[in-house]
Amino acid sequence: MTRPAVLRLLQMFDRDACASEERERSELDGVCQSLRREAADPVSAVAGDERRGTGTASCERADVIDAMRAALAERTDGSPMHEMALVLVRSGVVDRDTTACLEPWRQSPFLWKQRALTAGKINEFLMLHGFRPMTPVGASAVDAAIGDPLSAVEDTWRLWPAMFGRQLVECPLDAGMAQPRADRLLADLAAAARPAIALTEVKQALARDRWRVTFRCLGNGHGFYAAQDGNRLDVDAVMSAFNALMAQLAHPCRAFRIDRPVVPEGGSAASPATAHLIVTRAVRFEAAARAIGIPLVQAAGPTHPPRALDEAPRLRAAG
Repeated sequence: MTRPAVLRLLQMFDRDACASEERERSELDGVCQSLRREAADPVSAVAGDERRGTGTASCERADVIDAMRAALAERTDGSPMHEMALVLVRSGVVDRDTTACLEPWRQSPFLWKQRALTAGKINEFLMLHGFRPMTPVGASAVDAAIGDPLSAVEDTWRLWPAMFGRQLVECPLDAGMAQPRADRLLADLAAAARPAIALTEVKQALARDRWRVTFRCLGNGHGFYAAQDGNRLDVDAVMSAFNALMAQLAHPCRAFRIDRPVVPEGGSAASPATAHLIVTRAVRFEAAARAIGIPLVQAAGPTHPPRALDEAPRLRAAG
């Protein structure tokens, strides 16, 4: 049964009560999409253009905003509510309850401003955990986002190269007509570590219904399997194998994923086209990152995932 505040909002947009959770999500998505098409102050644009007969534009705007805020308080989970929070923020509603419902990275500039952080303070934190210093241009971009979070809310991902530099690793999730390159992602993660890890003979081949990635490190052979899911890259398998290797080498770095995750089945938002990972010293990094407002979508996870390196003895024996 549709929640009362959500129902009120849907009725404002000539939509009916929903018999299922999936239908309610779909209807809310439709409302958000109609609002998102407006370039600036989307609530005013829709209220002024489509509901002139129900009262003054200012009252209509207030009614729509009140309904959206009530729906957001009633149902804070899932993609439609992230989008609804973004619509409200773009319409000038930037209270903490609303910005807290944005996707994690879109929240960050608002959190940094609330906590009186600067690019200098964030840079000190990152350097403490093994990152290289920000460039002056990068620091200026971060300070600009903190000074005006609304200007950065649509593309906070542009701050990542400024903040993480060469320890940011990007890889396409969909290889199109080519094969997904788990071997290349592994090599890029190893190169991003501080100090870098030298891998040789990194290659992959199809082994029945999955990819087998093999490589050598410090003279020893290693291998792991990645799922064959069409042309989509199995980022989790590569992260697990890389972090397991770092643990075996007693290396302080681990890989963390910072972009938004693939939406669960039944979700409505598109999955990202590119995976973004950072490689840094793992000790106390997760808790400290949360405290300073740097969201990690996927933490380093187990350092010895089952079967991640179970082919190493056979590979060594094979020379």
